[in-house]
Amino acid sequence: MFAKFKINSGTIEQLRLQVGKVSLLRQSIVNDAFYNDIVTKVLGNDGVLDGSQLQNLNFPSLRDNYHVFISYSHNDEELALYLASYLQNNCGLNCFLDSTVWHSADSLLKRLDDIYCLNEDGQTYNYNSRNFSTSHVHAMLSMAMHSIINRSECCIVLNSEHSFTLQDGIDNATFSPWLYEEVTFMKGMKISIPPRLRLRQERRSYSLGGQIVCESASPQLQIKYTVDLNMFPNLYVTDLLNLGGQGETGLNNLYRSKGILRYANR
Repeated sequence: MFAKFKINSGTIEQLRLQVGKVSLLRQSIVNDAFYNDIVTKVLGNDGVLDGSQLQNLNFPSLRDNYHVFISYSHNDEELALYLASYLQNNCGLNCFLDSTVWHSADSLLKRLDDIYCLNEDGQTYNYNSRNFSTSHVHAMLSMAMHSIINRSECCIVLNSEHSFTLQDGIDNATFSPWLYEEVTFMKGMKISIPPRLRLRQERRSYSLGGQIVCESASPQLQIKYTVDLNMFPNLYVTDLLNLGGQGETGLNNLYRSKGILRYANR
């Protein structure tokens, strides 16, 4: 990963008003038969599931690199899909949006739980078995997400009332542990300079400071995390419009305009 940004939901709405319809990326649609087939393929003769093979089948994007990774609340899926579709189809940038690339971890988990975690009544799940299956599937998703962020050139966090909600006029909070995890990955990720920029003797400068509080919880459990989003420069409509039809050249210009990349010979 080389750069990270944040964008307000209102900015995407403004972009949609100015650009109009775009060709939307196809979202991943699967059924129960798909997950039955996955479980069958990874179940060994000894009855033990092959976790590595399971991860490769359910998260095929582990083999791909991306220009842009988009982090968003699934309540903002329509806006995130528009942004990803605009960047990919109008700007020539390969985007990762989980709903268009890989399949549902929750659906996979449900299928595994139906096989391995149901109690004899067929209506309830064994608590300990359910915790075991959940930890494995979520670990797979977490590691897959970390890998994809690492192999994406830049990341965009969609900031809205669904992702970071103002509480008491002081704290920004979210009930999405995935948003917290993705932002934390981005914050701690080692910067990797794209090969096309390595010959240009560049210096990188990021804005620092400030904190927001993120909260991940069910109604019964309140957990707060501190995340630094001031390291994420804002994207505006003009930034997105300037990317139109530019491909990687547009990214180069964006990095310069945000002060992320400054050439030493200038």
